[in-house]
Amino acid sequence: LILAVDDAHELLALMAKALAADYQVKTAASGAAALLAAAETPHPDLVLLDVEMPGMSGFEVCKALKENPATAEIPVLFLTGKGESRYEAEGFTLGAEDYITKPINVTVLKLRVRAHVALANRRAELERMVRERTEKLETAHLEVIRCLGRAMEAHESAAAGKRYQRMGR
Repeated sequence: LILAVDDAHELLALMAKALAADYQVKTAASGAAALLAAAETPHPDLVLLDVEMPGMSGFEVCKALKENPATAEIPVLFLTGKGESRYEAEGFTLGAEDYITKPINVTVLKLRVRAHVALANRRAELERMVRERTEKLETAHLEVIRCLGRAMEAHESAAAGKRYQRMGR
């Protein structure tokens, strides 16, 4: 799910059409609408965000997304006519993953979106694997403590074994 945010309706339509073959595309024409759409379930897998918008700039939207724990991990790609390096640096400082300048090259846009979605999916998979392995390690650790308690119980008195179990807990 891609969230495209721009105040230019023609550009939103172009992005939606270009990405529609591979992704579900949601559009928002303002920063406030973007924040609401990003907070909905399911969260977008990526946000394409214009910098210059009336009311709330793309930089403000990015900052708000990154400060909210529910949306902080969503990759943000700025898609803007502001090509100066100071704006690009500001976008990266705020947590954006990429900065694409207009006019849009549809092929490059598709390739960058695909690359960033793949990176986000890989990161999510690695985090899932770390959580799984951490749980297994904690279970194994507790089992070792229980085994030590039983071994002490068998070797010495029952009171010594229970003491080790209490210490383990």
